[in-house]
Amino acid sequence: MTVAVVLLGHGSRRGSRTDMGLQDVTQRLRRRLGPHVPVRMAGWEFTQPSLAEAVAELVRQGASRVLIMPYFLFDGKHVLEEIPEEMERLRAAHPGVELALTRTLDVDDRMAQLAAERVRRALGNDSPGPDVGIIVVNRGSRRRYNSGDHLRQLTAMTARAVGGGARAHHAQAEYESPTIEEAAEALAASGARTLVVLPYILFPGKVLYDNILPAVRRVRARFPALSVRMAVTLGVDDRMVDVAYERLREAGLPVPALTT
Repeated sequence: MTVAVVLLGHGSRRGSRTDMGLQDVTQRLRRRLGPHVPVRMAGWEFTQPSLAEAVAELVRQGASRVLIMPYFLFDGKHVLEEIPEEMERLRAAHPGVELALTRTLDVDDRMAQLAAERVRRALGNDSPGPDVGIIVVNRGSRRRYNSGDHLRQLTAMTARAVGGGARAHHAQAEYESPTIEEAAEALAASGARTLVVLPYILFPGKVLYDNILPAVRRVRARFPALSVRMAVTLGVDDRMVDVAYERLREAGLPVPALTT
């Protein structure tokens, strides 16, 4: 049985940063998995090739089992409903080919360590302390698809990794509460004098430009006494590639465990 992998990213309508980032991740994952595991990138929206196109290419090349790794931070409507529905259509189009979906990146110590590094970089020469508040803001999802528990867990892990007694609060850029403004209000009330807003998203795109940055401007106007700093997005990092690798192993890809 020939096993192949599709790294499935969301895609973005704003610029090329997402496409370039997903291509970089795909190349790094391909090197991790070695020459005997074909790896293709696909985009769920906006980015090409589509999932159907990537699967069809791998099947033409002889794949009889395709593992689809949703390179998403958490579950949501896409992962829980739309992608499985598309996989059913692909199973009908490719009878005899086994398709399986892995877990998302989700909650992982490596993700929290990366997030903490982004926060410390935004602090610069300032040491984290109890007067530092961290807002970990994800795009978010409707509550019926994601309760937000995993984002809360990741936020707490990030605060511990930053250290110094820094406080953290999760927020959603779209759909549900708490909003960035609500998180800022809670942290200011708890004694924060410096806020670091961490866009817990993969790459700069619509969510950053249309949702997060305007909200940060509103926070600065509402709380002029606070020093509000922006951290960079997660971007491309080998630790995230390692998490993707482990998700594929969990789904049965016959590759060795990573060594530390």
